[in-house]
Amino acid sequence: MIYSIGTDVLDLLRIKKIIKRNSRDLLKFAFTNNEIDYCEKQVDSVLHFAARIAAKEAVFKALETGWSGGVGWKDVELVNHFLRNPTIRLDGKAKLIAEERKINTIRANFSYADNMLISVVIFEKE
Repeated sequence: MIYSIGTDVLDLLRIKKIIKRNSRDLLKFAFTNNEIDYCEKQVDSVLHFAARIAAKEAVFKALETGWSGGVGWKDVELVNHFLRNPTIRLDGKAKLIAEERKINTIRANFSYADNMLISVVIFEKE
């Protein structure tokens, strides 16, 4: 059963400017080491960083915490898998909230066109 849904839409040009201007500080603040390593190996690293920002924002919305409630950017990690959709791994406060609400499945999907990217995250529970 669907518990909640979160979405986020990003302007890729805006994200590119933000990353370029704040590079290392932003990366270390918002992303896990695994996410940084993965994205930096991609041809279009900005697209991959943007997907993670959108996924994290969508998770905050699905958790119904927004940026408050003690949930941090690194409490949400997008994990890529060969030949299948990425998954969301929760840690810290985000994981505790999901466990309290008995969330047992998190689905994530992305789409992009031109300079826009959208992320949809669905939380499910039995």
